Amino acid sequence: MADSTSPSGNDSSAANSPATSQANLNQMISQSLGLAVQNAVVAQQQGTILHQAATSIGITQLYSIAQGTNADQNLQNLTKTLEQIQKVAEIFKNQGSGSSSSSTPAAKP
Repeated sequence: MADSTSPSGNDSSAANSPATSQANLNQMISQSLGLAVQNAVVAQQQGTILHQAATSIGITQLYSIAQGTNADQNLQNLTKTLEQIQKVAEIFKNQGSGSSSSSTPAAKP
């Protein structure tokens, strides 16, 4: 027989409930912030890839300009290069908007 001064098992779980709730909230906030940082890193990596692709296309185009070609041909070549850069940018833009909240980037074409 228990006396009235001894704590029962139910009282201790009720007393721990606010602490447990606060711990769960802190864990959810930490996981959300971690996922936000991972998504920011992935976006930065994709931006870097886009810049490298644009730079490579531009440098290739500059090296492909032959001496003695006419200005119209060079303008057409540069226009094609700009179109290629815009296509690459559109691919990365579509990958960024179509991705879910996972931390892994989408497969590259």
